Order: sequence, then structure tokens, then C-alpha cells
Amino acid sequence: MSDSLLKTFLNLKGNPRACVYTEPLWGLSMNLCMPYLSVYMLALGLRDTQIGFLVTINMLMQVVFSFLSGPITDKMGRKNATAVFDFIAWSLPALIWWRAESFSFFLVAAIINGANAVPNNCWNCLLIEDAEKKEITRIYSLVVAFGQLSAIFAPISAVLISKLTLVPAIRILFINGFILMTIKVVVLYFMSKETKTGEMRIIETKGKNIFQLAGGYGDVLKKILNSRGTVFAIVIAALGWIVLVINHTFWQVIASKKLLVPEAALPLFNVFRSGLAIFFLFFVIPKILKGILKITKYPSFRRSQTT
Repeated sequence: MSDSLLKTFLNLKGNPRACVYTEPLWGLSMNLCMPYLSVYMLALGLRDTQIGFLVTINMLMQVVFSFLSGPITDKMGRKNATAVFDFIAWSLPALIWWRAESFSFFLVAAIINGANAVPNNCWNCLLIEDAEKKEITRIYSLVVAFGQLSAIFAPISAVLISKLTLVPAIRILFINGFILMTIKVVVLYFMSKETKTGEMRIIETKGKNIFQLAGGYGDVLKKILNSRGTVFAIVIAALGWIVLVINHTFWQVIASKKLLVPEAALPLFNVFRSGLAIFFLFFVIPKILKGILKITKYPSFRRSQTT
């Protein structure tokens, strides 16, 4: 598995190469500071209830932008939508978080950051629409690996916090996030090109506005509601998302304020978690897959599948 991932990485071309090769810049920018946003807000005087309210507002904005992400992606094209909304949803909030002084700063940033639902859609389209189907799983594995490898640099956060205290250190990380995320946006824009599907959708949606396109979701919604399996999958995904958001927001708060973990030690937990994820990705999962393939090759298994 690790050999095939390396081979895939070296042989990437076009948009998959542009998206994968620039992905480390995400890890070195926003992934270094976002885990500490909640404790940063506490240090600046916000209350737990205010942080919860901000998370709720951010989630609601993501729901709104998720609904509009399809029409926006089709209307603007995958390449343009990724560039514009990555900058709006990540670079601009990073600047606001950098200079934040009160609740109002974080409220504006939470609203703007909700637009990240758009690049969550169009970036994935840019990544895989022109890729070979057999390579898609490995491409996503590379994206996950690069995201986790950013934890290698987490000790930098620990050193900054121990030397400068929490707030000045996180401010440095946010301005670093703005710079590197903006570089990622620019480099990805010039390395990529519009996908074939994207070109077709731009032509097909010409003369229609975003809200007209969004109105076409009515038929899709009816089909979803009539499919128990789809509804069940959506409910499970929604519950998983809620748990992930709550954990991401309040784990650092609990560790710092309730368990009394030193602030400088908080980044080290991310190192351990990411290291464990990489270990499973490269060593455990490949063995599980090999085991499954061996089982499916047994004649008795094939006979049981046909009876």
C-alpha cells in the first residue's frame, strides 16, 4: 500500500497533482492554528456560552453555503470557485482571528468562515473529476496523509506558546496561516485548469442565476426523502459531524481548563493523534485490505456468494 501510494504520488498529473502537491500548505497554515481557536477565545475573555454560540452560527452558515455550493461550483467553475472561496473562507478569517480583541471579531469570522462549505465541494470536484477512477482512493489517502503530516510541525506551536504565552503565539500562527493559505490559493489556481465536467456545467448554467439553479434541488430532495437508506446515511453523517465539531471545539478547553494540561503541551496531543492516524493509514489498513482480498479469493467464499 505504501509503495502504491508513493507510485501514485510520483505519477500524479493535472488537477490531482495540483491539489495534492499544494495540500501540505493547508497543514502548515490553518491546521497549525485552528485546533487552538477555542482556548485562544477563552484567553481573550470569551465565555463558554459565547464559544458555543459562535460554533452554532458557523454551522448554520455552513448549512446555507452547502445548499448553495453546487450552484456556485457549476456557475463559477471548479477552479475559480476554489480560489475565490478558499480565500474568503480561510484567508480572510485568519486575518480577523489574528487581530481579534472581542466577541464581535469572532462573530464576523465565524460567519465568513461558514463559506468553507463551498471549497469543500468544488475542491473535491477539482481533485477527482479528471482523475482515473482506480486512483481516486489512493489520491484521497495522500490528501489525508499530508493533512496529518502537518503535526510534525506542532512542536513549533508548543515552543511559541512556552516562550511567548498563548495569545501572542496563536496570533503568530494565524498570520502565518493567512500568508501560507493565500500562497496555496494562488499556486493551486495557476497549477490547475477547469475540469471537463466543470466546463460543461459552466455552459449549461449560462444565463441562470445561483438561486434558479438551487431551485432545481426540489426533485433531488424528494428522491432523498423517498430513500430510507439515503436518509439513514444522512442522519448518521450529521450526527458524526456534530460530534466532530463539539470535540474539535471543546477538547482543548477541557484539557486546558479542567484537566489542567499546560497550554504549551496542548500541541503535543495533535502530534500523537496524527502519528497514530499515519500509522493506521500506512501499516494497519493495508494489512486489513490484504486480509480481505485473501478471504475473497478462497473458493468457499466465492461459492457462498453465489448461493
